[in-house]
Amino acid sequence: MGLRNFLQLLCWAMRYQTDTARLLLGAVMPTTDDGIAGLRFDFEPAAVDQSKPLIYLWEILDLTGVVQYRYVGKASAGAERPLRHYVRNVRNLLGGKPYRRGKPDRFRTVHIRLADAMRRGWPVRLRLLRNVRDGEDINSIERVCHQQHALDNMDRRGRNWDFHNA
Repeated sequence: MGLRNFLQLLCWAMRYQTDTARLLLGAVMPTTDDGIAGLRFDFEPAAVDQSKPLIYLWEILDLTGVVQYRYVGKASAGAERPLRHYVRNVRNLLGGKPYRRGKPDRFRTVHIRLADAMRRGWPVRLRLLRNVRDGEDINSIERVCHQQHALDNMDRRGRNWDFHNA
C-alpha cells in the first residue's frame, strides 16, 4: 500500500470510527453530536483474544511520560467493557451527564481520573494484559495483576492520592 492510499484510509478510518479504524489507528477518539470529546487513548491489544474473558490496564501518563495512575480491571465478556463502557462513562462525566439514571453520581475513581486526564491533555493508554483461561478464577488473576502493576503512590484500590497535584 502506498503512502497516499494509507493516508486516505487513515482519514476515512478517523471519520467513521469503525472497528477496523480502531485497529488501524490503535486509538479510540469518539466525539458526540453535541461536540463533547470523549475518551482518547492508545490501545495496545497485545496477543489477547478480545472476545474472551480478560484483564486490562488503564494507564494515565503526565506530559513528561511518567505514569501517574494505573487501574487494573477485569472483563468477563471480553474487550467491549474497556473499549466502549469507559468511553461512554468519561463522555458522560465530561458532558455533565449522569453515570446512570438510577445512579447519577456514582462515577468511579477511574472514570474521574480518565476525565481529568482528558481535560489536562495527558496521554492515556489501555493495555489488554492477558486472557483468563477456562478454570482460572478471574478475581484471583485480577488481584495478581493489581500487585504486578501497582504504583508506589497508589493504594490497593488503584487510587493515586497525588494525581490532582501533579
